[in-house]
Amino acid sequence: MQSDTLYLGNHTEYLIKYEKGVSPCRKKLPQPRSRKGNCYDNAAMESFWGTLKNELVHHRNYKTRHEAIQEISEYIEIFYNRQRIQARLGYLSPAAFEKNYYQQKMAA
Repeated sequence: MQSDTLYLGNHTEYLIKYEKGVSPCRKKLPQPRSRKGNCYDNAAMESFWGTLKNELVHHRNYKTRHEAIQEISEYIEIFYNRQRIQARLGYLSPAAFEKNYYQQKMAA
């Protein structure tokens, strides 16, 4: 029985499936459509992909596609979107930033 391991590739690839003795099979996503000469068009997503890979994906080998999707979804929905401290929010988590915003709005 062959064991499959899933890896997350770069931002233009979905998941790369490696099997024993078989070359990688890549499922390509559409390339980002940036206006000519606008290098900042996709900067936020490039930053997110880099963070996701550095904080989660590069430290794991997923045994199944379901396991990869589950863990990446939990990272995004629970940690990244709610708890992770972000410089652009004044080094607060999104939840703390939102709480402060509404407290200030109510005080004004």
